[in-house]
Amino acid sequence: MRVNPLKSRIAATLPALFFFLSLTLLFHKSVSGAGETDWPEGMKKWLLALTYADEKPDDFGRPVTAGERALLERFKPRVIVSPDGLIPVDFYGFYLPRTVVRDLSRDGKVVKKAPSREFLKSIERVRRYYLDYNGPLLPCEKEA
Repeated sequence: MRVNPLKSRIAATLPALFFFLSLTLLFHKSVSGAGETDWPEGMKKWLLALTYADEKPDDFGRPVTAGERALLERFKPRVIVSPDGLIPVDFYGFYLPRTVVRDLSRDGKVVKKAPSREFLKSIERVRRYYLDYNGPLLPCEKEA
């Protein structure tokens, strides 16, 4: 009786495959089950250092000097839009006032209506919050 070499190879690799899949599932469960608050302090500090050069999450940067402001005005990009086109949306002026912040851990309950830039900065690393836009379908419709 002949033994099929393909079947014997598959049979030999099944335990290793099962072990690899088990480790993958275990790793995924441990990573996805941990919230940011459960992370070790070293991991939080490492993440903040990647996000904020000065490790200050509430820092919006230094004020622009008069010389820098003059350069910004002088080399301001021009945006040309067709008569039927949509203009670029001002995130803080148009979008944010028409959004609410929801909390996934509380079944999407509204935490804040029309959040400010400062509020968004304070929650930007908390994964359970998300923005829910409640404005018109086309952002600039009848406002441009």
